[in-house]
Amino acid sequence: MENKLVLENLVGELVQARNAASLAFDVEAQEREKLFETEAYKRVEECAAIAQAWVERAERVEDDIRKVGFEVYQETQNKQVYPGIGIRAMTRVAYEEQDAANWCVKNDKVSLLKLDKTKFEKWVKAVDGLEEVEVAEVYTEHIVTIAKEL
Repeated sequence: MENKLVLENLVGELVQARNAASLAFDVEAQEREKLFETEAYKRVEECAAIAQAWVERAERVEDDIRKVGFEVYQETQNKQVYPGIGIRAMTRVAYEEQDAANWCVKNDKVSLLKLDKTKFEKWVKAVDGLEEVEVAEVYTEHIVTIAKEL
């Protein structure tokens, strides 16, 4: 009988807590709605939109700088195309992973089969011109770099 009384009290407490929580969430929603209508909130939203527009503009200008910077490099072959803007030549390896794995098996390079791409690419670069690796091509990619402080 005592447990029934304890259970009844707990159920009453649960109903009270749930009702209070529901009321608190309703008040929070109303206060949030008021906040969204304030001038301060609108100003924050405007500032965020302006900042985002400038970020997008900077990204477009960086793309333009990379394009024109590469054109200047192609004309002059000078890697320092403008103060703070340079060209970095990156040696890359192009290959299909399955072709590379098959080549490793066929050419007794099983130690490279862990498909450790970094190790495979370093090895291909190292033997470039000394040994033919039909499944990979070593090439130079020119990347335009832009200093943070211009």
